[in-house]
Amino acid sequence: MEKILEINLNGEQMVLHPSGALFWPRKHTLMLADVHIGKIEHFRKAGLAVPQGISEENFERMDKVLEAFEPLHLIFLGDLFHSTKNKAWDRFFTWLKSKSCKATLVLGNHDRYAEKVLSADDIELVSSLEIKDFLLTHHPEASSDRFNICGHIHPGIVIRGRGRAYAKSACFAVEKNRLILPAFGVFTGLYPVEPDACESVYVCAPDEVLQLK
Repeated sequence: MEKILEINLNGEQMVLHPSGALFWPRKHTLMLADVHIGKIEHFRKAGLAVPQGISEENFERMDKVLEAFEPLHLIFLGDLFHSTKNKAWDRFFTWLKSKSCKATLVLGNHDRYAEKVLSADDIELVSSLEIKDFLLTHHPEASSDRFNICGHIHPGIVIRGRGRAYAKSACFAVEKNRLILPAFGVFTGLYPVEPDACESVYVCAPDEVLQLK
């Protein structure tokens, strides 16, 4: 059974999930960053031998966190889609229509094509979102009066062992007045962050979230 971790973030109780999802209980809101729907299909079209089954893992992971938290509002913090429209998009909107929660996409740099072809009937599109004392964006942004929750970076930790042994893991990175979510999507890669440069680091282990710092 997966273990969640509750933290206090800017005066609000928040829940970190091993998948990289963030749940805000008081607002019944679930946040995911950098799912990159269609990336696998985009790479396969380019001739790379990426197993097709990987694409379905994104939907299985999203189903799992929605079942765990039953949110009223699902917010994607940018890069929900990877590139131009492909069959994975159709799969996503079929999936989304089966859910009862409201869905919002905070547009990311990979969502430029989505912004051109999607409408409000598909999903709510915004450039940023302000909720209470929080500013929700895709790219990290500085705000003097709001705590920034964002994605884009794909933060991860490299843990080194003896010799040349090492392991990589996605993480939640807390900086001054900011939380950066890990990439939720599979096949998205990691950008190593330096724990010493962060106020707190929460590592996404397979079945739990561990506080590294």
